[in-house]
Amino acid sequence: MCENCRKWVDKDHKCYMESRKALGGTCKKNCVKNVEDQSKWCEECKYSGYTEKYMFFDVETNQETGNHEVNLVINHDFEGNETIFDNVNDYCEWLFDEEHVNYTILAHYGKGFDFQFLSKYCFKNKIKVFTIYQGNKLIYMKANDYNIRFIDSINFTLLPLRKFPKTFGLKELTKGYFPHLFNTSHNQKYIGKYPEKYYYGYDSMTDDEKKLFDKWYNTVKNETYDFQKEFIKYCRSDVNILRRGCLEFRRLFLEIANIDPFKYVTLAGVCMAIFRDKFLQTNTIAIDEEIIQKDQYSKKSIASLDYLSKKHTVNIQHALNGREKKLKLGNKTYKVDAFYNNTVYQFQGCHWHGYPRCYRE
Repeated sequence: MCENCRKWVDKDHKCYMESRKALGGTCKKNCVKNVEDQSKWCEECKYSGYTEKYMFFDVETNQETGNHEVNLVINHDFEGNETIFDNVNDYCEWLFDEEHVNYTILAHYGKGFDFQFLSKYCFKNKIKVFTIYQGNKLIYMKANDYNIRFIDSINFTLLPLRKFPKTFGLKELTKGYFPHLFNTSHNQKYIGKYPEKYYYGYDSMTDDEKKLFDKWYNTVKNETYDFQKEFIKYCRSDVNILRRGCLEFRRLFLEIANIDPFKYVTLAGVCMAIFRDKFLQTNTIAIDEEIIQKDQYSKKSIASLDYLSKKHTVNIQHALNGREKKLKLGNKTYKVDAFYNNTVYQFQGCHWHGYPRCYRE
């Protein structure tokens, strides 16, 4: 069977990239009028899977102990309805629920920050997830039991959140300033003079950023600062900017190319989907089957398996030695890291499997 076109073919079969309908759009008849009632959708719309099941969130953290501890989460749905939590556990208990099946959740730079807290919760609570990492960055996560997807808006825009209002024409919105270093247990009920510039990360700002900050700070420094009020106001503003900017970005893609970009994981994936839907000509881009069938592995795993082979004088089959073994259990086929004499070898990486000696958290 050809791994690309999934058809039984001759040995000399030549396979090419195939045209494919982009996801998230609607047909020319626009039969997607009632988003919730798919019984009236045509086959094209059912395949495309138009949806408005999106939510946007941001977390704020207390880092006085040296570890980031979430003490505020604000979540907005597609319409802007807001839900607030004061810790990540309550947010996750609310999120991972049958009510949110098939939702896609977005955060800005979630791969390097926000998603890490959710991933930790899933690991501790035995919620099965599929993940895609880019180094240590979690660029995609999917909670399998709920079909909840987590994607990072920065993988589509490469813009800092503060540039969203200008980029997407949200003139009434502005990303404000917040003294993140002032977010400590002692200051949660603080009401008094404005925190010093240091607490806003002033020393790490560029000269241009300092000028803009000074201009704002000089207008408010003599006013009374209510930490809780400003805390929620700042986080709420960030989520609103994220939601409004992402939905405008999505609207433009639907209008111009009839594709929902957030059905994909990165902007590169969106561009490829548009190309395959609208521009790819038949039998023009060949598919190398050797590349498709290449097994995924780490250098450390191969080194470990080769060491076992030499130590015990056996020929262990793995990704670089005859390819990974496929085993059929019931109606499903599984690939294993290594195989020899009816014995399966699995390389348990410290990070991916939570080895407590190396990764205490």
